[in-house]
Amino acid sequence: MPQPLITEAEADQISAAPKSIDGDLKWEYDPSTGPFAKAVIPVRHDFAVELRVHATVNLKEPSRITFALVASRNFRIRGLCINRSHGNKHTNNEKWRPGTHMHRWTNKCRDRFAHTPHQHISMDVERAFIVFCKECDISFTGKVMALPVLQLGLDDVR
Repeated sequence: MPQPLITEAEADQISAAPKSIDGDLKWEYDPSTGPFAKAVIPVRHDFAVELRVHATVNLKEPSRITFALVASRNFRIRGLCINRSHGNKHTNNEKWRPGTHMHRWTNKCRDRFAHTPHQHISMDVERAFIVFCKECDISFTGKVMALPVLQLGLDDVR
């Protein structure tokens, strides 16, 4: 039986409720899967769904950063994309080529609806993560660990 979709009202309720992350944001890097450092960290909350924050940084272009608040392993209910390209297809024609934008779950667009944030967001990973946590009402008491060093292959050294 397929898992039911989350509604916009449920996503907004989860996003607005107090949540916390107690651990550190630790990066994993596997050079065989590309130049991306990734992290997944559980979020404590009072809802009957699993919540995690997923983070990705392109180590070749460290100003390309993505954070997502994911419910039940499948539903990105909030997201922050820094220096990423995207265009809204369902609601308006706003585009970022590349640019900083935030995602929120809607009934019409699911996780694809994006908007320009009201405040400037730093391209520094730690500062951007703190802003993302504030936007999602997540208290974060841990540390954002240093990004791993990109391992260059022979094709990258020309």
